[in-house]
Amino acid sequence: MAIRRKTILLALGWHFEDLMQGVVDHARENNWHLVLLRGGNTEEGLKRWRGDGIITSLPEEVLTCRSWHGTKIVSLIPFKWAGIKCSVVRENDYEIGRIAAEYFIRQGHSHFAAYSDTRRLRGFRETLDQYGYPCSDLRPGDWIWRKESRVVKWLNSLPKPCALFCENDWDAAEILNIANWNNIPVPSELSILGVGNDELLCHAPAVTLSSIDSRLYELGLRAGEELDALMEGKQEAAEMIYVKPDPFVRERKSSDFTATDNPKLTAIMNYLKENAASPIQIEKLAHKFYLSESALYKLFMQNLKLSPKQFLLELRLKQACDHLISGNLTMEEISGRSGFPTICALFTAFRKKFGVSPGEWRKCRKWPNRE
Repeated sequence: MAIRRKTILLALGWHFEDLMQGVVDHARENNWHLVLLRGGNTEEGLKRWRGDGIITSLPEEVLTCRSWHGTKIVSLIPFKWAGIKCSVVRENDYEIGRIAAEYFIRQGHSHFAAYSDTRRLRGFRETLDQYGYPCSDLRPGDWIWRKESRVVKWLNSLPKPCALFCENDWDAAEILNIANWNNIPVPSELSILGVGNDELLCHAPAVTLSSIDSRLYELGLRAGEELDALMEGKQEAAEMIYVKPDPFVRERKSSDFTATDNPKLTAIMNYLKENAASPIQIEKLAHKFYLSESALYKLFMQNLKLSPKQFLLELRLKQACDHLISGNLTMEEISGRSGFPTICALFTAFRKKFGVSPGEWRKCRKWPNRE
């Protein structure tokens, strides 16, 4: 007996290619008939649709245009009230804010700002507070049609150099454009960081955007898995399912700036960035810059909140991630090119940081080959 094909609606209020591709790949693997909601009259499209399930980022006030009785729903945004029963699958916003704060601290920044109004702002602010840093913020949702004059006034009021965390790549691109039009240098006076790692958005500006990879492709896959589980009766709707972001920022020109005003620390940081793949002993590093090991340790901890050894390990892990994504190198080649003395050292560091092996990490961050 043939298995009935499920008909699923993908109704998004915004377009992210990685997210949509994750849903489409799950649909192909599980014999779905996937319907994409067209733009225009959204409510009319929702009223006319008939099927088994829906994956959506539309707010509940739009979805209430019809009854969803008997339809399983996975939402990519939290609802404000419980009128529509669904599972929520989304990025871990608080963790994204935390990663942004720690990234900027390790760039040597001491002045921080956020263009956000969600749990990402809370994660950013509370992490900075733990290290004793205040944070200015301007909330995009505070007004309709974001007034450029208000944004410019706020940007000019920030102490420089300033590290600015934005809610997403679209907002980061908007801020970058406003800074460019108003002669605010990026990144020397304003380091900008977005979220989503949308390749088109991040590479469109002349000053390319740094971004946190919130793993939108995996989010699409996970939403599909959750919807299948709901439709097959394997579980009840879950209140919140989080997809963890990558812990390393995809660094580009908009934040490639060392903010510390200590010239010796800047020189040491630049030396480590240029030579991370080579064997480096902390004792010899200290002597090279005419410091004792204890003075070197104190210099890093006071300014970057981590030790020289931790700073070097993070650089090597970043290089390993770049090699894993960009090519088909063997693990032995990757460990050597990233500064790890052995494959075992690479695997140990990877499992401690990511919870998975390098191979598992690479598999989860590459789209399958398509015909």
